[in-house]
Amino acid sequence: MVSTLRIALIGFALLVFAGLPVAAQTSSSTSPTESSPAAAGNQGTAAESPANNLDTTVQRLKQDVQRMGEVAREKTQQMMDGETVFMVTTSQLAAIAAGAVLGAVVFDLLGGGGLATMTGAVVGGFAGHWIYTQPAPPVAGNG
Repeated sequence: MVSTLRIALIGFALLVFAGLPVAAQTSSSTSPTESSPAAAGNQGTAAESPANNLDTTVQRLKQDVQRMGEVAREKTQQMMDGETVFMVTTSQLAAIAAGAVLGAVVFDLLGGGGLATMTGAVVGGFAGHWIYTQPAPPVAGNG
């Protein structure tokens, strides 16, 4: 019961933290300085700088995605060749399944549909596995 409550709280926290950047972006995109005459005079330099930043960001993201793809291919090949063995116990599988069901239900109750519910299942499954694999807290001794 405690693990189920932890999974629900983690899912809720992830939902809140996922929404914070969107809220910050929408509040900053409607800043009053964009409509001022001084901002209109600096439009030429301001238009060039974000374009350069955007290009460098896109290039960096492309390189990161390529590296991630290479690592994923390498690890997949190692698993297919039998060099790396990945084992999941029955109790871990049960924790993942319980987390996935709980995550899907929580996201569905929060108004998500379709893709949001599936995302909730993935997040819940990950959270269930993470909670299950955490080491037990130390027990205080009597001595």
